[in-house]
Amino acid sequence: MLALGQTTPVELNVTRGDSLNHKITCYDDSGAPAIPVQTVVYPLTGYTAEGEIKTNESTSAPIVVAFSCSIPTPANGILFAALTPAQVYALTPGTAYWYQIRIYTAGHAAVYTVGHGPLIIGKSTF
Repeated sequence: MLALGQTTPVELNVTRGDSLNHKITCYDDSGAPAIPVQTVVYPLTGYTAEGEIKTNESTSAPIVVAFSCSIPTPANGILFAALTPAQVYALTPGTAYWYQIRIYTAGHAAVYTVGHGPLIIGKSTF
C-alpha cells in the first residue's frame, strides 16, 4: 500500500514460469494535517496504469517486459499488476531486474510511480 509520490521500493519474488499478481492501494498523501497518512484512498478515476520490467532502475535501461495493470473500481484506489507465466518464464533466474508501475492521465498530463523495486526470479523446480 503506497502513497502517491512517496513510494518505497518493494521487492517482488516469483518462480520462473509462474503468474505474478500484485495489488497496490493508492492513498492521498496531500499532507493535510486533518488527513492521517494512509487512511484516505486516492481515487484512480481518469487514470490508466502500466508496468514495465527493466534490467536496472536507470531511466535509460531497456524495457525487458511491459505488463498489464488494471483498475477495476477506480473509486477504491486499488490497481492490480499482472505478469503471465510466459512473461515470467522469459526472465532469467539469478538476473537482477527492476519493475516500475505507473498511473497516468490522458496525454500523460499527470504521471505517478506507485510501485517499484527489485524483481527476483527464482528457479523452477520442474
